Amino acid sequence: MDIKTLRAYFQSENDAVSAQSSLASVRSQQLFIDEIPSGFDREIFIPVIPYGPHWGLFQGIAIQEEEIDVNEKNEQPMTHLLEAQIAEDDIEKAATIISNHNGYRLRKK
Repeated sequence: MDIKTLRAYFQSENDAVSAQSSLASVRSQQLFIDEIPSGFDREIFIPVIPYGPHWGLFQGIAIQEEEIDVNEKNEQPMTHLLEAQIAEDDIEKAATIISNHNGYRLRKK
């Protein structure tokens, strides 16, 4: 079974904890939540929106994203990071869970 690393960002600890709890329904391990240090306010975060088999939340997986204005600012700062190891067969379900809990991903530059 292949395992992928998921990283999702949230605007509140409650959203991150809620997403973490919901990820119990997929094959996951090493789930943790961490507070994001200052300095991330200059990064651009993109809401997680289900596009298909590739979500951009996982390392080593192709990213599909719509065009976004690089000058666009996040209305609220991201405060928490959720990281987990997810079984490859459960990637789509995990990404949908993150989307349902208002998760974001870091836009790659």
